[in-house]
Amino acid sequence: MKQRIFIVIALVFSIQLFAQENSHYLTRDGAWCWFSDSRAIISENVLYTGWVKANGTIEALSMDLVTGRKKPFELYYQLERDDHNNPAFTISESGDVLAMYTRHSKKDLFINRLKVKQGEDEFSGAQLIHPMSQEELEKFPKEHVTYANPYCLKQEDNRLYCFGRWTGYKPNIMWSDDDGVSWSKSKVFITNYPFDGSNRPYVKYHSNGESKIHMVFTDGHPRNEPTNSVYYACYENGAFYRANNEQICKITDIPFEPEDASVVYTSNKKEGRAWIADIAEDEQGNPVLLFTKSPTEDNHEYWYA
Repeated sequence: MKQRIFIVIALVFSIQLFAQENSHYLTRDGAWCWFSDSRAIISENVLYTGWVKANGTIEALSMDLVTGRKKPFELYYQLERDDHNNPAFTISESGDVLAMYTRHSKKDLFINRLKVKQGEDEFSGAQLIHPMSQEELEKFPKEHVTYANPYCLKQEDNRLYCFGRWTGYKPNIMWSDDDGVSWSKSKVFITNYPFDGSNRPYVKYHSNGESKIHMVFTDGHPRNEPTNSVYYACYENGAFYRANNEQICKITDIPFEPEDASVVYTSNKKEGRAWIADIAEDEQGNPVLLFTKSPTEDNHEYWYA
């Protein structure tokens, strides 16, 4: 169904405090990019979120949704002045809050940990992770690390997954089975063949925290692709699936090509190139997608599926 939506995005949250509705800025110095999620989470009535400050510092903030108490955390001082580097958050099996982020187009990934259950009130210093392996780089020869999307799946013994645009300039996946202390080397899971190191699919992720990780993605950047279509896939229990639950491949057999997934929209000259905006679940656990079509550079149509 086609919808025209006018979206205004700001770091403003409407919260209920002392039975009165108030609007509050969490920060007036912060930027997000929308390809690292979740950018905000709630655990035990506490909101955790973060951003990149104007001086390049990566900052997190907690807010008690009952008392309104706010506490900022400096995760990395002056890392890089780039909105691609915003932190994304998840809760590990132990109850720790994990914040993960990268620099833009560099070679490193960072993780900070807040041990809430142990009573700590400060995030740890940044742990540096090198996600790429030489074996994978030989198959997809481009070193590039941007974005972090961490999720914990309860039905996989609380395995942690993290996704990003890493080896080969392509969507990658890695995982941890020890609460995020150590990580597997990353694997490319979406690519076209033959390999093209200048092509970069963009992906938005969403997880229910139980068993599924939904993803909506494109052929590439609409600025570079003459046509740019939209696709959907879902990861669950060691395999990737289309929207109709047909298996694309097992995780041991990745990568798959975009056309192997469910096609949401096939780009064409008349309707224009697409760009993705968001993905979530409805009450029945079905994916809900937001994307745009651009018949012309000045005409952006907003759609959901």
